[in-house]
Amino acid sequence: MLDAHGFDGGDDSIWRRGIGRPLDVQLAELARHPGEVEAMVATYRAYNAAHHDELVSAFPGVRDSLVALRRAGRRLGVVTSKARPGALRGLAHTGLARFFDVVVAANDAPRPKPAADPVLAALEVLGVAPDLATTVGDALPDLVAGRAAGTRTVGVLWGACDRATLAAAAPDLYLEDPCELAAL
Repeated sequence: MLDAHGFDGGDDSIWRRGIGRPLDVQLAELARHPGEVEAMVATYRAYNAAHHDELVSAFPGVRDSLVALRRAGRRLGVVTSKARPGALRGLAHTGLARFFDVVVAANDAPRPKPAADPVLAALEVLGVAPDLATTVGDALPDLVAGRAAGTRTVGVLWGACDRATLAAAAPDLYLEDPCELAAL
């Protein structure tokens, strides 16, 4: 994607640093001028639209954990830095949409993660007080947002970020396997 705009694709570290933040924020750090961000976002979205379903899948064990959580009466939400259409497409494609009571996407709150706003927006819809909620995240902005909102935070280690990266947010707990989710 970056090569279409004259950048060396480099390694994945550019994308790993940006996980959990809106696409335009990530790309603004690379752009040489403000107008370039919009073009880069359009290139990314076109590529994603063409290849989404072949690149997106649920982690093994996630579906079973979500089933167990719902059976236990838990209300669940997704707080994502993705645009709403992409978030909903991913949830539908993986068969996970039916487990969630609310989806808060990139522009659904005044400020995106790592601010508390999107987590608080989800909790409002769910009718859950922050001190009774848990934010589960695989990226630093997820955990920072959850902490800022007043929830318990859980860093998951099956995503793109490792323990050392997530440690900067001092999560209350780490999980190494999606099957551990239901035990929360």
